[in-house]
Amino acid sequence: EKYAIGRIAGTQVSTLAIKPDYNPPQDLIVGPDHNLWFVMRPSSEDSSEAVAGDCLARMTLDGHITRYHPRPALVVQAMAAGVDGNLWLAVYGRNEIVRMTTSGRIVARYHIQDGSRTCDTICTLGGITAGPDGNTWFTVEEGMISHIAGTGKITLLPLVGKHLLNFPFAITVGPDERL
Repeated sequence: EKYAIGRIAGTQVSTLAIKPDYNPPQDLIVGPDHNLWFVMRPSSEDSSEAVAGDCLARMTLDGHITRYHPRPALVVQAMAAGVDGNLWLAVYGRNEIVRMTTSGRIVARYHIQDGSRTCDTICTLGGITAGPDGNTWFTVEEGMISHIAGTGKITLLPLVGKHLLNFPFAITVGPDERL
């Protein structure tokens, strides 16, 4: 098979093949439902099964894969398990964060802007994570980190300092419970 996801238990390695009409699985996470979730991006060599946008896949521990094709089609930059039991997706090229249930239903779309600062054209979103404060945090290429509260309020926080990069690409919670 062209691509597979592996599982290591002690010295035993097992793999599960992934459909060959997709590129390698990306952004592998443990979802809020304790299943493995990943992004499957269609291959440019797709045949009759060409899919517009990314496919989100859930894999159970026994290897069963369920594919979800959000509509309208999305290109997922990053994905995180939210503290609310949903998946949170940073969407490439749309200034948008999407909240999706583990059954594949999109329940909210958040356009990246607030009353004081906005992405003028297209923001490039990077990483996304559930924060220890209960908010969903994400990075924005325009030199910002941002968070969405449970109410849907988005706050954009510009990074300042001469040693900071213009594009904070990834974000996670450290062992000290700080971002």
